[in-house]
Amino acid sequence: MQTCQSTIRTATAMSRGHSSSVPSSEEPFAWAISRDNRTVFGAGTDGQFRLTILGPNQMELCYTHSGLSPTKSIVASCFPVERTAR
Repeated sequence: MQTCQSTIRTATAMSRGHSSSVPSSEEPFAWAISRDNRTVFGAGTDGQFRLTILGPNQMELCYTHSGLSPTKSIVASCFPVERTAR
């Protein structure tokens, strides 16, 4: 097992008619890269992630959480993410 530290920056994401703005925050999470080296699964304190590598500069990010979250909301969302130049 290997541990690494990373930072994920989120601004506003549009997801098939829904938008969400996530304020800057720190939340513990865990990631696992699948055997195909194209799919990543993750879990945070209130939801699950699935990232699929689509190409060298694009991936699809899916997020779900059940009604057990503090807001009691149920969410399932997928959207493309593109690499930006620095």
